[in-house]
Amino acid sequence: MNYMLPSPTSLTSPAASASNRPDLTPSDIWKALSRRWRVIAITLGSFVVIAVLLCIFMTPRYTAIEVIQVQKEGAGPLGLDEAIGEAAMPADTIDYNITLQTQAAILQSDDLAVKAIEDLGLEKTQDFKSKFSPIGWALSFISPKGVPDPKAVALHDAPKRRANAIRVFSKHLKVKVTDGTRLISVSYSDPDPKIADAVVKHLVQGLIDYNFQSRYAATFQASKWLGDQLADLKKSAEDSQAKVSQLQKDAQVFSIGDVDQNGHVQSVSVVLNALQDLNAALSTAQTNRILKEAIYRAVQTGGADSVSGLAGNMVNGASPDVVNALTVIQNLRTQEATLESSYAEESAKHGPEFPHMQQLQSQLNDVKRSIHEEVERIGARAKSDFEIALQTENNTRALYEKQKAMADTLNSKAIDYTVAKQEADQNRSLYNDLFRRLKEAGAIEGLHSSNVVIMDPSSPPGKPKTPNVPIYLAASIAAGLFLGSLAALFVEGKDKSVKTISQVELELGVYPFGILPTMTRPRGFQNKSGEVTDGGENRSTQKLFAHPLKQLNPSYVEALRALRTSILSPANGETPRTILVTSCQPNVGKTSLSLNLAVVLSQQGHKVLIVECDMRRPSIQKLLDLNPSSSLLNLNPTVGLTDILTNPKVQVQYYPMPDTPRVSIVCAGGESDQPAELLGSDRMKELIGQWRKEFDFVILDSPPALAVTDPIILAGLSDIVLMVVRYNETSRQAMTLAYRMLSSATRNQQVGVIVNGVREGSSAFYEYYGYKMSPYGAGKAESIGND
Repeated sequence: MNYMLPSPTSLTSPAASASNRPDLTPSDIWKALSRRWRVIAITLGSFVVIAVLLCIFMTPRYTAIEVIQVQKEGAGPLGLDEAIGEAAMPADTIDYNITLQTQAAILQSDDLAVKAIEDLGLEKTQDFKSKFSPIGWALSFISPKGVPDPKAVALHDAPKRRANAIRVFSKHLKVKVTDGTRLISVSYSDPDPKIADAVVKHLVQGLIDYNFQSRYAATFQASKWLGDQLADLKKSAEDSQAKVSQLQKDAQVFSIGDVDQNGHVQSVSVVLNALQDLNAALSTAQTNRILKEAIYRAVQTGGADSVSGLAGNMVNGASPDVVNALTVIQNLRTQEATLESSYAEESAKHGPEFPHMQQLQSQLNDVKRSIHEEVERIGARAKSDFEIALQTENNTRALYEKQKAMADTLNSKAIDYTVAKQEADQNRSLYNDLFRRLKEAGAIEGLHSSNVVIMDPSSPPGKPKTPNVPIYLAASIAAGLFLGSLAALFVEGKDKSVKTISQVELELGVYPFGILPTMTRPRGFQNKSGEVTDGGENRSTQKLFAHPLKQLNPSYVEALRALRTSILSPANGETPRTILVTSCQPNVGKTSLSLNLAVVLSQQGHKVLIVECDMRRPSIQKLLDLNPSSSLLNLNPTVGLTDILTNPKVQVQYYPMPDTPRVSIVCAGGESDQPAELLGSDRMKELIGQWRKEFDFVILDSPPALAVTDPIILAGLSDIVLMVVRYNETSRQAMTLAYRMLSSATRNQQVGVIVNGVREGSSAFYEYYGYKMSPYGAGKAESIGND
């Protein structure tokens, strides 16, 4: 594989990296949960264990349930309308819902709870016995003690006992109103199923009794109050009736005993009746006087012709004598007309001297004289009648005015009488109505009625409600997975170490130069024979030079070979020969990488020199167990780079790596107070130039870049810088800072990031290589060296 390193200038700033961060995807969350599976497993296991312990040690509790129906309730006066069939419908749904909530609140009231506790002796049961509470015990030292309860008294008289008993009782009681119905569910849980059933039955019966008692008490109190009020009302009605009687006398009003269509007794006033009669008489007298006056005036102004004409127009208003006289005049006028006609006819025949004509003339004169006499008698009679009619009218009018004056005098008394009579009627009606209702209240006072009906009576339950083992276990698993995932995400968020390849690319703007798995595998991957087949050739068993007595992980060996290939096949075509191996922080496998990288380079026939530039904490001598007594060449590994740089006369000692002759080592040597100055000296530059001529590759093993400035100095003397970060340990902040420092120091050189210690099954491993486990790297354990 050929991995090309980008230029250091491609490194993005932290702000740019933050702005280019991709959104969190479900895949990222799944990877984070996979990395923290231990946190999830511990949390899940804890919850499951707690649920199992609860199921084992929790006391079984039985729950009894009874369902009641709250029927519609009347709201009439004295609470009697429902009993007599006059109950009104509830005003609306909200009003009825308030009724349901009220009944539910009564079921949960302290009074019913205390009554149930006392009647059923619940204080002696296990639930109501006092239990030790650490919180309550601690609070008892700072809380006021209060007045202690008296001994051997009822629960009502012991406030503390009562409060504790109500708290325990309410904890196990549940009252629920079923939405959209008139049903209320009452349930109670207890270790004894019979007690649970008894408590529910007692509460429901208590509610029924309470409703009856409240209605009975209200009816009784209303009846008692009404009885007291009726006495006063009766006296008031009697006083009103007496007042009406007196006003009736004063107003001269008499009752005739008849009743009108409205049921009121009819009364008669003598004064008013007399006034009405006089008014009628006055009208008659006026009419009579007008007629008599008309006849009198007609007789005075008119002749016989006018008088005779009155016979047909005023007969009804004239006296009998006048009527007879008018009839006589009318008859005489008829005779006169007949005689005049005969006289005219005979005169034309015989002349006026004819004897018969004289006889006719004599008869005609007699008739006229009779008419004149009758007219005079009628005039005298008409005058007399007129005068009598006028006198009668005047007399009647005088009586009428006198009676009217008397009526005006009694008018105010009549008004008082009318008002008093209406008031008396109202008092009598109210008294009769209330007296009737009082009798009805007395008739149904003892009836036992309730609007609560038991729909589903309770019975002792056959199996406990809690603990519900399946639900507890399912809830514990769900809660464990949920909270474990939250804890895993929290730990993942707090962990700032390198965990994925994408984090390296996101933070640095470059792709990792190499991924190294752990050097050794778990026990199941250890190879007993120490041999491995690679390309059809057998290789002998060798030691792991970075850590003796252990064998290398084949995947680790393949990763080293991939790293070697990347180094030997650079992007610009020029193979880097001076390789600086450093890190962000200590203990990330930097020195082991230097040693093993030198071994895999030597396998291709290259001469490799390892220079231990960590003068502060040298470790190669101890790691490879190098000491003068074991040296075959009689070399002293304590004489190293420090001595060479300090004293130019000291010769460089190349210590060969055990079993790998193509790899030579220059140890750090003795301690120095100024290692940075020594590494930046001209002597160091001369030595590197010399080593580049003698060896194919020079590997500089330096201390961490964030701890000291030594790697920054050596970076300018190297062709390539390999910065090692440890998977799941090195923080991203430290990696970014070290990379920026090294990139600034190398200028045109390359800085490659090596992620070390990656677990083969992790997402970072197959994210880089594209597979979880290659069959080519899953063989026997393998050692490198001794090429």
